[in-house]
Amino acid sequence: MAMKKNQRVRLDDWLSSRSFLVVVSLILSFVLWFYVVGNRNEEIAKTYEVRLDFLNPPADLALFPSVRTVVVTLNGERRAMNVLQNSQLTSEVDLKDLSAGRHTVPIHFKAPSRMNVAQIVPKDVEIELARMIDKELKVKILPPENMPEGYVMDGAAADPGVVMAHGREDQLSSIYEISVRPTLEELFRGGAWRIPLRSPSGVALDFSPADVTVSATYYQGIPRKELPVEVRTRGTLPPSLRLLSAKAVPEAILVEGRAEAFAQVAKLYTEPINLARLSKSASIQTKIAEVPAGLSLLSSPAVTVNVEVKTLNDTRDYEEIPVSVTGASADARWAVEPATVTVYVEGTAGVLQDLTLEDLELTAFVDVSNIVAPSMRLPVHLKRKEIAGVESVGVEPLTVKVTRQSQ
Repeated sequence: MAMKKNQRVRLDDWLSSRSFLVVVSLILSFVLWFYVVGNRNEEIAKTYEVRLDFLNPPADLALFPSVRTVVVTLNGERRAMNVLQNSQLTSEVDLKDLSAGRHTVPIHFKAPSRMNVAQIVPKDVEIELARMIDKELKVKILPPENMPEGYVMDGAAADPGVVMAHGREDQLSSIYEISVRPTLEELFRGGAWRIPLRSPSGVALDFSPADVTVSATYYQGIPRKELPVEVRTRGTLPPSLRLLSAKAVPEAILVEGRAEAFAQVAKLYTEPINLARLSKSASIQTKIAEVPAGLSLLSSPAVTVNVEVKTLNDTRDYEEIPVSVTGASADARWAVEPATVTVYVEGTAGVLQDLTLEDLELTAFVDVSNIVAPSMRLPVHLKRKEIAGVESVGVEPLTVKVTRQSQ
């Protein structure tokens, strides 16, 4: 009994001794070190929001991309991933040799050392390149929206009467005037008012000057109202053309008459434009067809109709175009499946009729730079010569499977 008691005392002394605490501390330190070192070398995935850098932008075109950042998922060692910052990463979009219009361009991203790209969203970016122009627009003054019946705005004037608009050529080409409208309170108060110029819906314009000074008076008399002018057509366009728009200038005409007559009329109509005679976009002189009973025009019935048409493109397919591999190291070989793709070309019929692959200098390829996975699907890229009349080139399928072959 005394021996057991002595053994228990010695065990208690040893457990409370400094030597025991040192041994336990060393064991815990080793376990913690092993855990930390193991985790530092562990491979993890992490997502980054990366800015897009647009290379070689055309000097005379403005850029309108669908996105300015992409989401990139990288795989790599925990230690390296934890210190990597978004600002250290960039993705690139090459705009070289692109013309005005809408384009789908691949996004190129180079992963840092010892890291692999798991995913890029999106892989391509939609880009619009547009030519920017300046155009003079006439200032049109509209009466207040809530003008009481029987009251007429008169003597409206704007200073300046013409302003300079800066914007995209494809949007400004169909705009000829910019409208401003005083409030009813301003009109009844009299004097002059500064009214800011605002872009039409769906259009982004800059104006110089940014606002105009408007003055007007009013009187109570025969009701007046601006009625929109709608273009009527007859016949059909040739099969090779498609109607984009037919707009009247002016777009509305001031009319006066009985209030009950206005209640029955929503718009004025032009005499029909014969579409069958058109071979291209044109401006056609016509007039208001008929003024409804009880109303009279307060300006000339002459109207200019701007008709915009587009030549329909043909499409031609080129099959079994071989897919080459670029970006591979000298000691690596890659198999591509499928090994060929179909390329479709869209353009005018006259150009496509005799167009050959040699004319296009067309090549299809995949880029395996920085690809470490043994097998994955990659987008097919196309390289071609710019030819007038060829608007776009596409590929089917969009991606192919590449597999690293053993040596």
